[in-house]
Amino acid sequence: MHTLYSDNRKSGISLIGELPWGSRFCQFYQTKKDLLEIFLPYLKAGLENNELCVWTTSRALGVEDAKRALKKAVPDFEKYVKNGQMEIIPSSRCHNTKGQGAKDKTGGRGEESGKVITAWLDKAISGGFEGLRLACSAFPSKEGGKPLTCFGSDAISKYNALAVFAYPRDKFDAIGLMEVVKNHRFALVKNAGKWEVLESSEARAVKDALRRSEEKLHSLFSNMSEGFAYHRTVLDASGKPCDYIFLEINEAFERLTGLKGKDIIGRRVTEALPGIEKDPTDWIGKYGKVALTGKPVQFESFAEPLKKWFSLSAFSPYKGYFAVTFTDITARKQAEQEIVRSQEEWERTFDSVPDMIAILDNKHRIMRVNRAMAAQLGLKPEECVGLPCYKYVHGLSAPPAFCPHSRTLKDGCEHMFELREERLGGDMLVSTTPILNDRGEITGSVHVARNISKLKQTENSLRESEQRMNRAEEIAHLGSWELDLASNHLFWSDEAYRIFGLKPQEFSATYGAFLEAVHPDDRAAVNEAYSGSLREGKDTYEIVHRVVRKATGEVRIVHEKCEHFRDEAGRIIRSVGMVHDITERKQAEEKLSQRTAELEAANRELEAFSYSVSHDLRSPLRSIAGFSQILLEDYDDRLDADGKDFLRRMHEATSRMSQLIDDLLNLSRIARTEMRREKVDLSELALKIADALMKTLPERKAEFIIAEGLFAYGDERLFNVMLENLLDNAYKFTEKQSKAVIEFGVTQYNGKAVYFVRDNGVGFDKNFTDKLFNPFQRLHTANEFPGTGIGLATVKRIIDRHGGDVWIEGEIDKGTTVYFTL
Repeated sequence: MHTLYSDNRKSGISLIGELPWGSRFCQFYQTKKDLLEIFLPYLKAGLENNELCVWTTSRALGVEDAKRALKKAVPDFEKYVKNGQMEIIPSSRCHNTKGQGAKDKTGGRGEESGKVITAWLDKAISGGFEGLRLACSAFPSKEGGKPLTCFGSDAISKYNALAVFAYPRDKFDAIGLMEVVKNHRFALVKNAGKWEVLESSEARAVKDALRRSEEKLHSLFSNMSEGFAYHRTVLDASGKPCDYIFLEINEAFERLTGLKGKDIIGRRVTEALPGIEKDPTDWIGKYGKVALTGKPVQFESFAEPLKKWFSLSAFSPYKGYFAVTFTDITARKQAEQEIVRSQEEWERTFDSVPDMIAILDNKHRIMRVNRAMAAQLGLKPEECVGLPCYKYVHGLSAPPAFCPHSRTLKDGCEHMFELREERLGGDMLVSTTPILNDRGEITGSVHVARNISKLKQTENSLRESEQRMNRAEEIAHLGSWELDLASNHLFWSDEAYRIFGLKPQEFSATYGAFLEAVHPDDRAAVNEAYSGSLREGKDTYEIVHRVVRKATGEVRIVHEKCEHFRDEAGRIIRSVGMVHDITERKQAEEKLSQRTAELEAANRELEAFSYSVSHDLRSPLRSIAGFSQILLEDYDDRLDADGKDFLRRMHEATSRMSQLIDDLLNLSRIARTEMRREKVDLSELALKIADALMKTLPERKAEFIIAEGLFAYGDERLFNVMLENLLDNAYKFTEKQSKAVIEFGVTQYNGKAVYFVRDNGVGFDKNFTDKLFNPFQRLHTANEFPGTGIGLATVKRIIDRHGGDVWIEGEIDKGTTVYFTL
């Protein structure tokens, strides 16, 4: 125990030392000097101990005598009187003329004197004193031959009070003296000039018992698990509790509060726990009321300064003092708060869940619903309580045959199934879980309904999609597969089975079974392609191989491609791939390759033949042209007009034939010539060609608009041939315009650069657009516009060799635009 407070008070009398509160003793005096030898040190000690001291005088010593004696014995006596700590009153105020305790109205003695003691105690507490110290004269009186108890003895023993009673020695015989001694803790008697303590055997026995009881009580409070503290209330000037002082605490107090006795004993609570006076619990007022009224209290409260919950009991052993026992219930309160929070969270979750939840009793009545269910029923949650579920959910007069709640009530098991209920919003997934009471009896169920209409739609869409996918795979001869490396389980789509010529029941769906279906000559390569991709940590692999259909022995060619998937550690755990039956494509490719080879050979022969023919034709053509020219020059006078006309026509025909042969040779040469790709300035080439064209007919009015900075990558010689043909055509077909305008530029089409040559010439009929790029196709006669019909075919072949595209737009008499990409 840690204590500043003690029931023991300094008596001021060296012979007896300290006395506990509630002690009353007496002295037997013969002279005033005897009386003063005990009263003066006794009262002086009380004043020094901050106790209210009251001296009731006797006939032997009056009030004025008492004052004079105290002034002499007590320094600053007047200060104590002024502070209200010392009162000297005549005995008549508390005794009747016979010296007996005054009777109250009911005839009981001692009650009125007890009220006087209580009033003095109230005054002591309200004055801030620690208790009452009384010194009074008493007179013996007998009823039935026995002395009465002393003045206010019951009140004194119950409160913070000490009392000494003075009796004249000569008024008692030996028996009477012992009777008086028995009614006090002890008596002071003067023998041979020295004071002695006289105790009765009964008083000693009570004293020993009290000592043992105090020791047990002290041990109890020291070792009890509950916290204990003893305090004195401090009152303000108006007598209202404003603080309290720690007088005693036990070890449990220190453990439970964290406050140490050495830091708080003797200190005010407002000093030990600053801010406690603002705590909403009003600890000071609550405890002060206990100390002043004596009414005990029990309560639970949170101590803000200590951040703990306590369960407390407070009582007052003496007025102005109170004791508190308490236990730390923080863990319990936290558990309770957690339960409350959990309940609140459960309530929020219950109402926040989008699923419709209803709790039903064993008569199909709704006991509770969440907001989702109530909203679906068009009611408030509280309006649903007590309604028959089958009526408001299904619109029936009795539970339906499929009712899962009925099944749960019958077998006590959980049930789940799908149903369509328009009142709940469509397709529902419904579950019921039984609710049991403490005896294990079913009292109802929790009914949860989830709207799965969208899921159903998704399932139907997925089913249809799978059907379309299977059909698409079948049409495209494209199957899919998935291999789980951990389980070695292989999944094949329907088309994969069709490609391999197998049925699901004929296939063990493992990697080994797949290898058995591979052509024996390709098996090692296929296994190495797949295993190698795993071994080397590749993400994908693909291979073309053959498979053998078991039932027919037919060999099919397939293209397989696979992608590997990994776990969080980067290990390959799953392979997903496709298998494409490319048998027909391979056969077609072989046929195409064979036909291409045949066509290439034929083209080579045709080109060789064309070159040979064109070369061989030059000699006779030159002869014809030469002889016709000689005839015109040397035999002009011998030929008539018709002959001369025939010879001119022959000469012009041979010239056109020679030009046609040159164009054919150029076209053939373009197809065979090796290309040299480089950056070519198309604008510069176009300017040179335009300048050359304008010099051929300087009298013509023609404007060439050539955009600057047009570049392309390709063969410069071929680009020159291409632009010569395009610009020459534009120049030729605008000769009938009063002013020809020919433009070479670039524009954007679908995000790509598109070159163009535009003119304002004669144009063409759009119905013949497709024929313009074919060799020898002309839309005008040679008399209208000269040419061989090879120019645009040459342009297309050059653009094709550069990976580009060419097209033409125009209208009759509205000009022509040729577009091309490279």
